[in-house]
Amino acid sequence: MFGDLFEEDFSFISNHHCGKAKKSKPRDFEPPAPRDFTNLSGIKNQGGTCYLNSLLQTLLFTPEFREALFSLGPEELGTLDDSSKPDAKVRIIPLQLQRLFAQLLLLDQQAASTTDLTESFGWNSHEEMRQHDVQELNRILFSALETSLVGTSGHDLINRLYHGIVVNQIVCKECKNISERQEDFLDLTVTVKGVSGLEEALWNTYVEEEHFENENLYRCGACDKLVEASKSAKLRKLPPFLTISLLRFNFDFEKCERYKETSCYTFPSQINLRPFCEQTEMDDSEYMYELFSVIIHKGGCYGGHYHVYVRDVDELGNWQLQVSPKGFFYLPLFSSFSIIFFFPDENKVGLREIHKLTFKSDFQGQDLQSPPQKNDVQWDSEKNPPRLKDSSAGCHWFDLNDSKVQPIKEKDIEKQFEGKESAYMLFYRKSQLKRPAEARGNPRYKIPTHLLNEMNAANTELQKKRVECDSANNGMDLHLHLSSCYMFHNGALHPALTWKESVVDLTIDRRKTLGDLRQSVFQMLESWEGDMVLSIAKPLPAGLHLYQILDGDELTLDGIGLADGADVFVWNGKEVGGTKVMTGPDHEPVVINVLRLAEYNEGGKGQHFTESQHVFSCSTKLGELHRALAPSGGIILKNLSGPEKEAKNWEVLLEEDMNRTVRSVGLTDGCSVLILDSHDQSFVNVSSGNLTAFTYDISWLQVKNFCRTGDEEKHVKITATIETVRSHIGQRHNTGCFPGKLVPEDYTVKEAELKMGSLLGLCHGKAPTSTQLFLYFIVGSDQVASPEMEIVVEETISVKEVSLAALKSDNWHLRRIDWCYEAGEALSQENATLKELNVCRGDTLVITEGKLPPKVKPERLCAVVTWQWLETGI
Repeated sequence: MFGDLFEEDFSFISNHHCGKAKKSKPRDFEPPAPRDFTNLSGIKNQGGTCYLNSLLQTLLFTPEFREALFSLGPEELGTLDDSSKPDAKVRIIPLQLQRLFAQLLLLDQQAASTTDLTESFGWNSHEEMRQHDVQELNRILFSALETSLVGTSGHDLINRLYHGIVVNQIVCKECKNISERQEDFLDLTVTVKGVSGLEEALWNTYVEEEHFENENLYRCGACDKLVEASKSAKLRKLPPFLTISLLRFNFDFEKCERYKETSCYTFPSQINLRPFCEQTEMDDSEYMYELFSVIIHKGGCYGGHYHVYVRDVDELGNWQLQVSPKGFFYLPLFSSFSIIFFFPDENKVGLREIHKLTFKSDFQGQDLQSPPQKNDVQWDSEKNPPRLKDSSAGCHWFDLNDSKVQPIKEKDIEKQFEGKESAYMLFYRKSQLKRPAEARGNPRYKIPTHLLNEMNAANTELQKKRVECDSANNGMDLHLHLSSCYMFHNGALHPALTWKESVVDLTIDRRKTLGDLRQSVFQMLESWEGDMVLSIAKPLPAGLHLYQILDGDELTLDGIGLADGADVFVWNGKEVGGTKVMTGPDHEPVVINVLRLAEYNEGGKGQHFTESQHVFSCSTKLGELHRALAPSGGIILKNLSGPEKEAKNWEVLLEEDMNRTVRSVGLTDGCSVLILDSHDQSFVNVSSGNLTAFTYDISWLQVKNFCRTGDEEKHVKITATIETVRSHIGQRHNTGCFPGKLVPEDYTVKEAELKMGSLLGLCHGKAPTSTQLFLYFIVGSDQVASPEMEIVVEETISVKEVSLAALKSDNWHLRRIDWCYEAGEALSQENATLKELNVCRGDTLVITEGKLPPKVKPERLCAVVTWQWLETGI
């Protein structure tokens, strides 16, 4: 399955060892999380390496294996520093396994990485993502280690710890001759199907005999004939560590598919192997084994997930929840450590998070080991509370599931007897194997000095990065605004100097108290005298405004709600620059955009309105705003829709609104108000309280008064919109009509085609209506000259009636002015109306003496058109 995966190929060289060459993979800025309360390290899953992680954790918690591996020094294995030298013999796999074990034992991180180790195997990213079988990996890994350690004192490491012998015997019932075949094993494979548990499976394999009889006889070499015989297998040699693989995966020949056996299969925590051994005369202690690891498979035969239960033989981890008579217990909470306090008198429970604690205890759970001193790994620890004795002391089991490590009870193993998630490999150790007292709770035991130094340096670097990261994560940047650099005007605070000179930036830990912040400010401002008040400030469009005063020096900055990047104003709490400052949300300054109708500059383009900004407190009453902005008799309209200035968005502020505040009517920063003087209020529908014209359509017109009497203005400017009716202009300035081009009194500015700034003349007389036409006539000549006559007639009048009305005679006819400004087409249909003949208001007609000429024949018209086409070449 793995091919040459574990072949000692020096083309796969890792440069990931600590403090050495440039890393091939960049590290994240965030340092790895520290160990949790168990003080044990998990292993990161590279994508599909849970089977490898489970096996590596089992080997780590086999102390005799890891100590034998640590006993191989650089003189035998070489060093990773020499891996780039062409003639150096560097045994990369055992070296990387040593480093990984040292990291799992000593490096203060939640989970270690197997990247360096798998790279030493020659794995690529594809291989890391591939799911493998942990039983086969166990055999291949052992084979790879044996190959790597050839020629060293550890050449027999695997054989010494895991090698056993099974003998298969056939006994002839006639001559009693025994024929035997011996087999070596590193692990035993036992069946699961149809068997209730491990002991029954071992009994079936190593106690029950198979008989050759009747037609199924055995040919005995000594008798040289077919005879009855019995066949059996026995364990001839037991290893210190017994690995048992459970055959949970089978093949259904009827369905032609694989399946996983999920029936109940029990296995004991202690087992006596005497009944299954060839030699039984030794003491019982030689046959007693204790379970110390269970690799578990969750899923089906085509995929799943591995994790492992291990027994912490050396008690390196913290297994128990801590309880003391003082009414609190320690509880793992997320990735930190917390204390839950119980107050019986108050009948309540409190939770407080504290720093990570490191627990170490001896076998009896009594005295705790002191934190390591110099030359040892530096742990971030506090004084450890007492550990209570437990009936299961010495049976500290943990579930190591990739990066996650959590304690379990021994009875939890029974959950893995059956089901989709069930035991897959069992690891037993001889009960005779006792650990030295100095190894208990001591993760540094037997680790080489160079690895201790490397882990110390790595822990120092980790701690440094965590401090930096902690400072970055918990650091709070505050902008301190000093009152001595500010002045109060126009409703807000403004820097007297530049912004940079008025603000001091301060970085402080959010977990510190307000008192710490105040002390830090005092130290920065050595010349400060008197009381110091810190207020939350907020830059608003109008300027800086102050809100609540920060109070409670014993509270943390996080607890009082101070946010990163907050603005804090440092002052005496009363005044700034001699001016009393009103604080709080009720006195927020609001910038209001004030629009007024602009006057038109004759000869210039002009603007529709002028804009200016004014600042008012949000608690200002509208009556005060009206007195400040609007002249006597003026009105104010508000626009709450932002920059749009459509008529429908404007609303008149009525008299009954004058006692309301700016905030209550919805005026906020950027809102616009329109100020209209008394003579501009024709744009307002007083009954509905709404603007009747678009603001952008407001224009100025000039009116020259030819009807003035006394002190009336001769030349005035008035406001109008495209919808203003002509009669309204006359009513506002005088009655009468305009000279020159007559404008019907019911025409709007738009219909009259008047542009902004147009000059109108106001004179006596009645203006035409919208159904009347004012026409200009040239009398008595075919040549166009200046108009000599103008009349106002209804558009429904006929041509003949126009002649009679103009000259009181029917010996005249009308002609249009052609494109050469000469007398042109005759209005020959004398009974047709002016409207039917498309005569428009203001047209000039020629009155020609004589009757209407005869009607032009169509043929003649065509000839004329053709002639013009030939002449022009069209």
